[in-house]
This record gives sequence, structure tokens and C-alpha cells, in this order.
Amino acid sequence: MNSPMLHKYAPETSSPLQENTMAVPQRVLNWLLSLSIFVLPAAVLTLQRGVGYGALPMLILSAVLLGVYGRYSKVRLNKTEWLFVIAMLAYPLAAALSMLFHGEWVWAHFDKPSRFLLALPVFFALRQFGTSENFWYWGLVVGAIGAGIFGYYQKYVQGLTVASGYTHKIPFGDISLILGALATTYLIPRHSHCSNRFLQVMVLVAAAFGLLGSIASGTRGGWIAIPFVAWLILSAIVERRLVRWSMFGALIAALILVYFNNDLVRYKVDRAVITTQAYFDEGKVQGSAGTRLEMWRGAWLQFQEEPWAGGGKDSYGPRLSALIKEGKINPGQVFTHAHNDFLNVLVELGILGGLALTLFYSFMLAFFTRRRELDLRLATAGLVLCFGYIDFSLTQAMLEHNISTTFLTFTLAILGGMLSYQYRNASLAEAPGKN
Repeated sequence: MNSPMLHKYAPETSSPLQENTMAVPQRVLNWLLSLSIFVLPAAVLTLQRGVGYGALPMLILSAVLLGVYGRYSKVRLNKTEWLFVIAMLAYPLAAALSMLFHGEWVWAHFDKPSRFLLALPVFFALRQFGTSENFWYWGLVVGAIGAGIFGYYQKYVQGLTVASGYTHKIPFGDISLILGALATTYLIPRHSHCSNRFLQVMVLVAAAFGLLGSIASGTRGGWIAIPFVAWLILSAIVERRLVRWSMFGALIAALILVYFNNDLVRYKVDRAVITTQAYFDEGKVQGSAGTRLEMWRGAWLQFQEEPWAGGGKDSYGPRLSALIKEGKINPGQVFTHAHNDFLNVLVELGILGGLALTLFYSFMLAFFTRRRELDLRLATAGLVLCFGYIDFSLTQAMLEHNISTTFLTFTLAILGGMLSYQYRNASLAEAPGKN
């Protein structure tokens, strides 16, 4: 349950005291930072290289705010905030140690791991200066609706086999789905203030369009997450168990109707079942499901060869090619990654990388779980994002794509920063409690 006492001192924007003492340039920077927070989800799928239009200004503005005004802050990180920071440091540290172990430093190999580090200034800036969460929710609405329209246009107007936007079909479908899911967390009630009624309606529209974009992309991996994410959100919105189960049952029924009434969805699901069964019963590698299973077997063989430090960044493809030539596996073609984040990290970075990725998700889940009493809405959004990406990462190496890695890290920074800002305001108004 939400804590009324904490919410009393958890405004959506800067506190009155901060507003009165905030210089005009700082207010302008704060507003621009909020605008960039809107742009990140709004443009991530609808504009070419759209994720950069939000992330880069967000990073620059956060660095300026911290550099010019951040020196006045003397509030130390509490134990829960350290969970967030350590989680963001784990994966890039593992990547750096792996390169040092292999005796070479290639900046291109540190590109995607660096996104975790680059998102940290955003967390610290929002932790100190705050922002209006409505900017973020409106960005989700615009982004999800835009993704749904874009996906529909590519699939049903242009006649493409699947929609992919300006990126690969899998990140497009998965991010479209998560945009809609994150938007619906706005429906989680609060005791401290009333929600915007119009925005409440629009997040429902956004959820439908986000699902449309996912369906148009044909990304089955993301569909597995729908029941789990829906239950997480319904548990926060609906207190009465009977109503909650009824709504969940209605959602499952709606998904079943989609299966029977959408040829693409039915074909994709049936094909996955048939090819998976053929792989285990007959050893046949057919379709994307059978191919993935063979790729995962190849990844496991590679990990067994070099379990401690792995083969290094981008080593999966060349080593897979060698296994194919030796006749040990037969995925049909050579792929650059294992289509599974955990296996891919084990291959490239060894046990250290696997531990780093496990620590990242477990510490993030712990951080947002501990903040549920402070703000159930934003904390649930963080849990939805983490659980969604954990599911997506089972069938795709999400951390191998710039768009999905940047969206994950900077969205986590936004949510973590807003929650920490609320905690700081609550701590100023009452005696510090548990971290």
C-alpha cells in the first residue's frame, strides 16, 4: 500500500522551497531536462535514431546541472540508492575487466556497456533537482501510439511481412509493448493527489497501440511477458482480489481472441510450438525457435571452453562459425550473438559477466521493491521495465542493440532519480526512516 505520510512530501515537481530559491537559468535547465525526458519514449521508435534525441540532451543537461548547481548538495547516497548505483556499474565493469584480461582495449566494444555509466548523471541530477513525471507519462503515450501507428502502416498498408520501424523487428516490437505497459502504470492510484483524468484515458489508448505495434512486428518473445506484466500492474491498481482476478481473466480471454482472429499471431505461435517439438523429438533445426535452441547449445559449448573470462566481446560469431565447420552444431547460418542476453554474456565475458548481469537485474528489482511504499506507481513502473526486459532477453540479446540498451538504462535512471528525489523530500520533512 502507498504511504500517505510519504506522499505528502513527494511532489511531482520541485518542492516549494527549491522553487523559491531556484535561479532562472536553473529553472530553464530543469524544464529542458523534463522536455528531454518526454522526448526519449516519444521518439525512440517513431524517429530514425530517435533514442538519441532524448538521451543525449538528457545527459548534457544533467551534467550541466550537476556541474553548476550540484556542488551545493550534501545528501549522501542511502543503502537503497547504492543498490541502484552498483547495479549500473556491474556490467560495464565486467566488460572492462574482460578486455583488460584479454590484453586489448577496443573502445567500440565498450560502446553499449558505456550506456550504463552515461545514464548515471541523469539519475543524480533527477535525484537532486527533480522533474514532473507527467512529462514522462505523456512521452510514453506519444511513443506507444506512434509505434502502433507506424507498425500498422508498415505491416498492413505497405504490406511488409513484419513491422520493424527504423530498427530490427524484435527491439521494435518489444519496446512498443513495454511503452504501452509502462504507460498503464499511471492508473495506479495515489493518496496524495488526483491524477489527470484525460491522461488516464490516453494511457489506455497507448496500451492498445503499444500492443498493436508488438503484434505487427511478430515478436513472440515479448508476448510471453504480457500476463506477468499485466498481473504486476493489476495487483497495484486493484485491491479487491475478486475484481483483480476477473480483470486478469478478461485480459487472458482477449489475448486468446487475438490468437484466433489474427493470422500472423496464430501462425507465429503455432510455428514456435511445432519447431520446438521437432527439435527435441527429432533433432531437427527448423524455424526461429529451433534455430535459437541450436544457437543456445552453441553458446553453452563456447562457455564450457572458456568459462572464466569468456572469449571476449563479439567472439560469439567467429567461434560459432568454427563449431559449424567442426560439425558440432547446425543453426543454418552464422549469427553475431546468441539471441539470449545471459548466454551471450557468458560466452563473451565468462562467469564474471554472468554474475554482473544477474547482479544488475536483482539489485534493480530490490531497489524498486523497496521503494513501493514511497511511490507505488513509479516503483511498479521500474519493476515492469525490469521484468519485461528479463523476458525479452530470453530470446534476444537486448544488450547488443543500441536502441534497447539506451532505452533501458536511461529509463531506469529517470525512474530511479524521480523516486530518490521523492525520498529526499520525505526525509527533509520527517525523521529519516529505513533506507
